[in-house]
Amino acid sequence: MKSYTGVILFALLVGKLVAFESAICAAADFCLACGPQAQLLVTSQDEELNGYPAIDNAHESASSFFLESARWLDSFFEDADYLEETNTSRIRFKLFVNSDRQNGGELNQRLHVRLRLPNFEDRLSLLLFAEDDDDSNSEALGGHSVSNDHEWTTGFRWLVNKSRRSNISATFGGSLSYVYGGVRVRRYYDHGSWKGQFVEQLRYYTDDGWENKLHYELEKEFNRKRLVRVRAEANWYENDNGLPHGLILTHDQILGPKQAVRFELGGYFNTSPSHQMTDFQLRVRFRSQFYWEWLILEIAPQINFPQDFERQINPGILLRLEADFGYHSTVESFKSIIKF
Repeated sequence: MKSYTGVILFALLVGKLVAFESAICAAADFCLACGPQAQLLVTSQDEELNGYPAIDNAHESASSFFLESARWLDSFFEDADYLEETNTSRIRFKLFVNSDRQNGGELNQRLHVRLRLPNFEDRLSLLLFAEDDDDSNSEALGGHSVSNDHEWTTGFRWLVNKSRRSNISATFGGSLSYVYGGVRVRRYYDHGSWKGQFVEQLRYYTDDGWENKLHYELEKEFNRKRLVRVRAEANWYENDNGLPHGLILTHDQILGPKQAVRFELGGYFNTSPSHQMTDFQLRVRFRSQFYWEWLILEIAPQINFPQDFERQINPGILLRLEADFGYHSTVESFKSIIKF
């Protein structure tokens, strides 16, 4: 019976998305039409898209990425660095099942809202979300987590400096159980055919103390449809012993204007109680538009060998549906980049 858990939960996931569709659309309409300030925001965005070519808008909104197809891939795969530097209004609702041999399967949901505030020179955003950022490597490297997944967190992000070479932002906010604040710095480096970027994020949480996350990433584009990345990262937490770190290799392949696949190979380590490998992961992430332009389906089978599972093979699969309001501009950018 356990082997059918993922299938059953995914069927529930699809049904639940249909049930929530009208509520999501109503929330999006409310955010975009609730008053004069919101109307000003919509007008500003329309003028920006109509006044410049779509590719210029992509350059503006994703200053850390220097190749057009790389930017599209980062947006399509919800890359954390891309989202940190994109100051456009966006609403994302996710339903997903993450099932594996070690932990079984569970149906989860996430809501993340980012509203660009007018009259602040496109530098200030309001953030609303019901979970911490859930990038794909968060479990392997640890990090701050909320005790209640349904607890709302509110924050503001201010872009101090945004350019192609560097990006500096400050974020502060909190919930009923904690308050946080911090800064993020990104620096771009040109190594010829390879491009690199260094990112460091320093934050303080009133419940967990200080944390410092940094990574250096090298990437190279092949024939505008393939992208290879090598990423070294390390995270430091005030209340934890040791230094979790990892090395991740990814290969992105654009399959069409509505589909892409990412192959991930990662090794994760910790220095406490001694330097050792804590996990080794192999994952294939297939993402595609699903029926509507704003609905994304992801199917991601994986195998890993976690230390806390006695290095046994741990097969699993992630099934996820994402309703993404604000994604259409990225689709138009893609059409200007690659012709099929």
